[in-house]
Amino acid sequence: MVNKLSANILIGFVVILLLCTSIRAQQADKSALEEKLRSAIVVTKTGFGDATRITAPGTVLIIRKDGINADLASDIGMLKNIVRDGQIVQPKGLFASMSSKKTTKPLRVGERVYVTKLNATGHTIEMWILTTEMSGIVHGGSTRQTRYKAVLDFDFPEVDLASADPAKIKAAIDAVLIAESDMAAADTKTVKLGQSTEEVRKILGAPEKTVDLGTKIVYIYKDMKIVFVDGRVSDVQ
Repeated sequence: MVNKLSANILIGFVVILLLCTSIRAQQADKSALEEKLRSAIVVTKTGFGDATRITAPGTVLIIRKDGINADLASDIGMLKNIVRDGQIVQPKGLFASMSSKKTTKPLRVGERVYVTKLNATGHTIEMWILTTEMSGIVHGGSTRQTRYKAVLDFDFPEVDLASADPAKIKAAIDAVLIAESDMAAADTKTVKLGQSTEEVRKILGAPEKTVDLGTKIVYIYKDMKIVFVDGRVSDVQ
């Protein structure tokens, strides 16, 4: 009886040890992902208790998608903008309606922002952003200058971030927010409808695979498919 009890205790101890080891490994992998993202997106530091004062500017990013709602930098609470499959989704329900404020405003495509926080948690990359430009708001009959802030949760429900490819995660982020320094390079690699196969090859290089269907040809690249009809781009997937 004693030996059986001792064996059960030992087995339980080993199971707990393995679970702890697995959790530590996953946390280490997520930390590694965070570090790789932060090497490309340097986090901006602000003054203590004053989010409008930039003490150490980091990477400037350009907004590429509509639908990001932002709140005053001085606000304590703010709604999250959920990014899923490249689309920005606003929270719904009672809490969302209660948190809605008159001072909330949508950020425009092309607007420049800093990143003040970047974390990998669960299946989500959380980013806090802050506008680089100050805006004037009227309060108590006078105008004061402030910034706007927002939270973006990049949701990857089917992806284990502990083993995710950092390049693919960054590509998903770049579709919504892209570093200003990368914007020009991204623009030069834009494929447009009507371009010829030669023009596409000059922009993206040779495809990994080619599917020839007669008048319809498909170029397959790592992260996209380009469909040509009669030698011209008709669709990009």
